[in-house]
Formats: sequence, C-alpha cells, structure tokens
Amino acid sequence: MLLDEPVKPVIIGAGRGRRLRHLTDDLPKTLVHVLGRPMLESILEAFEAAGFARRDVTFIAGYRAEVIEARYPEFSYVRNEDWENNNILLSLVTARAHLEGFFVSSYSDIVYRPEAVVRAVASPHDIALVCDTDWRSRYVGRSEHPESDAEKLVADGDRILELSRTLEPSRATGEFIGVMKLTRAGAARFLRAFDEARREFEDAPTFREGRTFRKAYLIDLLQHMLERGEALHCVPMHGGFWPKGGGGPGSATRRSHRGRAAQDAVVEDQHLGGAGAAVPRVVVGTRRHEQLMRHVAAAQRLGERADRLEVEIALR
Repeated sequence: MLLDEPVKPVIIGAGRGRRLRHLTDDLPKTLVHVLGRPMLESILEAFEAAGFARRDVTFIAGYRAEVIEARYPEFSYVRNEDWENNNILLSLVTARAHLEGFFVSSYSDIVYRPEAVVRAVASPHDIALVCDTDWRSRYVGRSEHPESDAEKLVADGDRILELSRTLEPSRATGEFIGVMKLTRAGAARFLRAFDEARREFEDAPTFREGRTFRKAYLIDLLQHMLERGEALHCVPMHGGFWPKGGGGPGSATRRSHRGRAAQDAVVEDQHLGGAGAAVPRVVVGTRRHEQLMRHVAAAQRLGERADRLEVEIALR
C-alpha cells in the first residue's frame, strides 16, 4: 500500500480490563489469550497486513506496563501514568506527540480480521471508523458487556450521524470496533476538538452521558465533534470481530473444553467472517502456510465445510 506520508499505528492498552478478572492479575489485558493466542498478536497481524512493522507501533501502556515493554522491546512506548483515573480518550491523547500526522489507532482488547486495518487506511476520508454491521449477533446470550455497553452508531451510507452507547440497539447501523484512521488533516481536527472540549469541560461535573471529561470514552469526543458539524465516516465490515470485555458465548474460556485444535479452527473462522458469512479471500505469506493448513484440517475434523476457509497462498 503506497501512501504519501508515513502512517503511525497506535495501540491503546493502558487499562486493566476488570471484566477479565483474575486473568489480568499478572498480565495487561491485551496479553490475555483469546482464540488460541494473545489478543495483541492478532492486532499486530492486522497491522502487518496493512504494511506496518512491529517497530512502527506506538503502544500506550499503563497497567503492568513493564510486562509489555519486556515482551515487545521493538515498540515505542508512551506511559499513561494516571490510567486508573482516566479513560480511553485521555489515554489516547497521552501519545499526542505521535498523533500529529496520519495515524491508525486500535483498542488493545479486541480481535478482528486483518482487513479491518487495510480498509481503514485505504478509506478516502480524513476520519474513518471501522464498524461491525453484524454486531448484534455477538451479544446474544451475553451477561457481561451487554448491548447497552456497545459503542453503537447510526450511519447514512458511510456518513456517521450519531455515535453513543445509549443508542437504541434497533436504530444502530453497527458498532464501532475500536479501529480508527485519521489523516494529517483529520488528526488536526481531532486534536483541536480535544483541546476545545478540555477547556470547556475539564472542570465541569459532566462531559457526556454522565461521565466527566477525565473519564470520557473516545466516542464521547467523536460524538461531540459530530454535533459541531465535523464529518466522520464508517468503514463497514460484516462480522469477524471478537468483542472487548469478554464474557460472551464466543469467549475463549467457554471454548476451552473443545481443545486447542478447535480453538485454532475458530481463529480462522472468526478472521474469515464467521459461520455463514461471505468470506473474503485472504492472501498470506509462506510463513503462514503450514499454520493455515492446520486450521483447515482442524475445521474438517470438526465437521466444518472446508470451502468456508478458502485461502489463497501467495508465494512471497
């Protein structure tokens, strides 16, 4: 992918992830295994699919930062030292020095198909958010992180009209999955909106939906921008997203009894769109060939249709 200027990948990973309970006693949430491997490895694979190297990554660390720093010394790090008292918005802007050009940011507690980052970077819009249009299917039977917690949006075509957790689910076009692309112009507008909102709301009792500015979500500022006439666009994907927070029927903990081969098969199924989805062709390098063939074999053993896991091997 050829771009006119460098693009900085930024991963927001300062929080602990309390819904994961004991799993984050000794690890930052992004290193918890989901579908057979740490969530962070899946995110890095998605960035690599868009042409980013691990050394390009800026990681915003907080809880158990030393664990991430030891495991991934190739990253650039920014520490959110106040992670216990702020939220995603302030955590992202902790890395402000890395946000003043073209950047792609991602939550750290999600798993998604690699094409999410590829499509975000390719979007022609200055501010583009990847959204899952099949989002409600992932909330069936979930007791934690219910639909009311989903970062829902309403869009007209690809133009976002509204973005909020409080949206009535039946009105929502999709759910923001946590991957956002901003060009240099988009980043300038985003940071200008942040500065203006901070001046107005930093000492106010609430910013949005009962939250203070310090505790604001990223979507709080994005909705604030929408209400002031800014243009935000969505990059729709249909499925292929494992949600933040865990606890749903598709969680790794509930699949553990099926064994590692089953988990590995589900990794590819999730990345390729899920059961019954329209499956895009995935081009991978030779280093993934053997692993992918294992996934196909595992899926066959589980009675899955192998043609749902159609893979084109590019000999690079």
